[in-house]
Amino acid sequence: MVRENFPKREYRKNIQEGMAICKRCQAIYSNKYWFYDEKLYKENINKPDLSRILCPGCQKVENKQIDGIVILKSEVLKELKAEILNLIKHTYEKEKNKNPLSQIAELKVENNHIEIYTTTQFLAKHLGQVINKAYQGKLEIQKLPRENFIRVNWTK
Repeated sequence: MVRENFPKREYRKNIQEGMAICKRCQAIYSNKYWFYDEKLYKENINKPDLSRILCPGCQKVENKQIDGIVILKSEVLKELKAEILNLIKHTYEKEKNKNPLSQIAELKVENNHIEIYTTTQFLAKHLGQVINKAYQGKLEIQKLPRENFIRVNWTK
C-alpha cells in the first residue's frame, strides 16, 4: 500500500465512510491509502453506495500533469520494438501495483523512437534503468533543481 500524501483533494470530500474505487484504473482508496486488491474490488464494485472517483494518478493523467519523460532512441528499436514495449508494460504493471499513483500517461511509438510520459519521477527513472540494464545503452537522467520533473534519455 502507498500512503496518500497529496494535499486534500476534492475526492476526499466525496468519499463517505469506507472506501472508494477509481473509475479508471480500479485502485481502491481506504484508510488514507490507494492500493490494488482484485478480490476486494470484486466484492465491492456493485455496492450502490460505493464512491467511484478518479485516483490522484488518473487525475494527473486526465489533467496532463507529467512528472517524467523517458525518451528511447536507437536503431535496435525497429527490430526489438515488441520486446521493448513488453518490457515497458511489465515494468509499469509491477510498479503500478506498488504505487497506484505511478501511471503512464502517454506512450508514443515510432520506428526508432519511443517516448513515455509518466505521472511520477520514480516511474520514469525506473523504466530507463530497466531498459538500460536489459539492452546496455547510454542512460542520462536529468532532474532540474527545484523542479518536480525528470527527463530520462536512453540511446544505443
